[in-house]
Formats: sequence, structure tokens, C-alpha cells
Amino acid sequence: PTLLPPPSPFQDSAGNMGVFLRKNVIETAGAAMRANLTRLAPRVLPLAELAKCAADAHYVPNFKTGFDSFLLHTGGRGVLDALQKSLSLSDADLSSPRATLARFGNTSAASIWYILAHHEHARGVRAGQRFLALSFGGGFKACAAALRGAAPSAPAAEDVHAKARPRPCP
Repeated sequence: PTLLPPPSPFQDSAGNMGVFLRKNVIETAGAAMRANLTRLAPRVLPLAELAKCAADAHYVPNFKTGFDSFLLHTGGRGVLDALQKSLSLSDADLSSPRATLARFGNTSAASIWYILAHHEHARGVRAGQRFLALSFGGGFKACAAALRGAAPSAPAAEDVHAKARPRPCP
């Protein structure tokens, strides 16, 4: 759902164009993602984990019980840190999102596909592997999706970090 008006374009005193984001964008993003994960949880988490949620209204579900890997929006280090903390994920769980952020920067909602490509090249994908994709986009949009590997793929032989950084668009 759209929760905020789109970012406002502006020009600074040096003539540089940019966008203005409201100060409550982080809390709005958190609220939107909580709503999405609340709707998704009953469809993807094991019954034992759902029972813990039903028994304690303050319990934060362990999404690692329903997913093998995490494709988290690369909106910046702060976004990844907040998602890592709120979902109790390890540094290893965020290796592909952090590598993608370092290589490409914030690519908005499209970052999910860059992260999945990195994950596939760095670690491979197993048939049936379960991915939780969390993404934010302009407008303001927040999305949570469950993905499943359709066919196995082996990690790439070359180092995925060694490739040249792409050139910025003109």
C-alpha cells in the first residue's frame, strides 16, 4: 500500500537536483513491512512458530524457520542493519544484500533481482530453496514476497566481487 506521497524533487543552492524524503520514512517503512510480514507469516511459517505468536502477542516470529535465504532491499547500510536486527538475522544471512549494496548501491525495488543473482553466483540455488524478499520502492511502497528455487544452480567459478563496478547512467 502507498503510505506516503512520493519524494519531492528539489534543487539546492548549487543547482544540484535531488529528492526530499520525509523524516518519518523509516518508521513508515517499518510499519508497512510489519503489516506485510503479518499477512505473509501464516502462509509460510511452521505451525509451531505460529503457535508461539498466538501465545504471546509481543513475540517476534523467527522467519528463519520458514526461509533458507533472505533478499533484503539494499536501500543503504542503515536499512540493512534495521532489517537484520528486527528479523534477528546473522551477518551470513545478509552477505548477498551487503555485497550487492557495495557493488551497485541503492537500486530501489529492483535490488531484489540483483541480490538473487549475487546469491546464485556466490552460493548457488537449491531446488525448493525458500527465499524471503523484502523490498521498498518509490511512492512509498513496501513489499514482502516468498520465492522458491525452481531448479538447482551451482555457484559460479569466478569471483562475483571482482567484476567492475557498472558505469552510472548519463
